[in-house]
Amino acid sequence: MLYEHVAHERSRASHPRADLFRPMAARWLELEDPFALLAQAITGPPWDDQVLASSTTEPADGWERVHEQCASASGTSGCASTSDCTGSTAASSSSDCASARDSSDPSTWLDSDSLAHEVLWVERADGAVCIHRFTPTRRGADAMERTLCALRAIASEEIARATAKAGSKAAGFDGASTVGGFHGTRDLCRRADAVACGLPELSQAIVARAASHEAVELERAPVAMDSREDEAWINALSPGGWNALHTHPGSVYSAVLFAATGEACGDGEEEAQPGGGDGLGSTSGDGLGGGDGLGGRLVLIPVAPHDLSSSQQAHLRPPAEGGSGEAMMRFLLIDPIPGSVVLFPSFIPHFVLPTSRRSVLPTPADVDPLHGSPSDEHQEAAPAPARGASMAPSALPASTRLSVAFNFFGTL
Repeated sequence: MLYEHVAHERSRASHPRADLFRPMAARWLELEDPFALLAQAITGPPWDDQVLASSTTEPADGWERVHEQCASASGTSGCASTSDCTGSTAASSSSDCASARDSSDPSTWLDSDSLAHEVLWVERADGAVCIHRFTPTRRGADAMERTLCALRAIASEEIARATAKAGSKAAGFDGASTVGGFHGTRDLCRRADAVACGLPELSQAIVARAASHEAVELERAPVAMDSREDEAWINALSPGGWNALHTHPGSVYSAVLFAATGEACGDGEEEAQPGGGDGLGSTSGDGLGGGDGLGGRLVLIPVAPHDLSSSQQAHLRPPAEGGSGEAMMRFLLIDPIPGSVVLFPSFIPHFVLPTSRRSVLPTPADVDPLHGSPSDEHQEAAPAPARGASMAPSALPASTRLSVAFNFFGTL
């Protein structure tokens, strides 16, 4: 059962990561030939690692804090301190994932001081579009830790059920844009296990805050959201797995909650090192793996598409005076920091770079039913997956990159 799986998180909860809820890093990826990466993301496997061989990155500066009214537990408005509304602290070591069913409080996400909200306005040829990021604060850290623990268990069970039903060719394996991973059913927020960990309230909180902020900034009515049509699903990538370029026609906003980076992704700590080879500024080896590559990053292309419908244009801030009316093709890299959320208009094309093909191959005695083995002694390079490659049937190894994707529907 779900919360029996959650019990395997006890040891991890007693040693929380110091950087668990730090704000996600965002970088601009620069390429000599950006259209080569675009073509690779569209055409599919096999992935050519050389596409990123000459890449460099630079920090995506310009994030602005959205100062929304905080509703504290005591009933007073305002944050107790600036640090209470920054997502730079770890979850409390007293958090116990095994008690997620009894302790998760969905109302946590109804208070704006549980999540720090920042925005980045990206210039396009026809104006500027807003990217939102949310990071748990001290007040929301325990609730987010329990949610992530529950989501890892939910993913493990859903993958196991799909495999048991029809083997590796079951619906969900390499579904939609997924290559070398698992795409869950889109009803996640309507399932009892997700409701128990507060996922629906979290999703509604972020989209309401994003829509409200854009309405104020753009001096228009907020999007009339229709949560009855909203979608949410598990996206789990094995080592070497990725998501092809896509958009989400029909929805207004899309979002991603990162639940686990997997050992296949770098830690995002490195600074850009153009011409280097050891940092995120350039790639070496397979061009994607671990701490010396770009593997597992979500890639947004905010300057595309060029032709928008009238409802899509309602997301745009008018072009700056004196602007050139042109926007260079650039890629915004988002580090998959667990607990962080990125939200953006659904028309923005996006994909996920392949995770590192360094995988954990556990011996039977070392296998943890939820996380696989953390031992470095059994690491070796895994082959690049083709469409149809499946995940481990009944476990969610530590090398799995896990996220929850959302589509939000409404009218402008």
